[in-house]
Amino acid sequence: MQNRFRGDRICILMFIISAIALLFWINISTEKQIEASYKRSIQAPLLNILGQVFKSDSIELNPYPIPKKFWPLLGFENQHYLNIAYQNSEAVALIIPATTQTGYSGEIKIIVAVSRDGQIIGVRILKHSETPGLGDKIDISTDDWILAFDGKSLSNTAEKSWTVRKDGGEFDQISGATITSKSVISKVFKALKYFEQDKVHLFGQTTPETDSL
Repeated sequence: MQNRFRGDRICILMFIISAIALLFWINISTEKQIEASYKRSIQAPLLNILGQVFKSDSIELNPYPIPKKFWPLLGFENQHYLNIAYQNSEAVALIIPATTQTGYSGEIKIIVAVSRDGQIIGVRILKHSETPGLGDKIDISTDDWILAFDGKSLSNTAEKSWTVRKDGGEFDQISGATITSKSVISKVFKALKYFEQDKVHLFGQTTPETDSL
């Protein structure tokens, strides 16, 4: 009788362990699906922009791990991936993620598309908690402020100009959200600094801007 009772307990314990393992696997699988869906949704606008710029609907993205030495520059503490955009098997642009913790309401995640000559193709906000009606104007769905970065590069915009106009820069500050504006501007600039330092490795050859330096 005692052996039977012990056997029943073992069966119940095994069932519980199996159930926990199954729930854990389902949770991990669901998280990965959500993450993949999220990445596709945030890349879609920039893919559309890239398609317009390069006059092609066949732009392909290839993920690439950002080297650890550049994590602090882009605001990361762990591994993140940029995407290399290819047209007809030729690398034509990078889509660089970056994060800043200095928004008025904390963390702001951004993504910057840069052509191989170093010019910004587009910038989009991925995530933020900025004040509605003020700081949330960094989001393209609320305001066109973010479009001011289009066409900017390190070669056509001096380092001292990467701030708001009232501080001597080239960018308008969002009314009532100067801290947010400066935070995004600074991080976009750092994304370009990363591009400048790692582009030869990523593209596998010198680019026009490299030759001119």
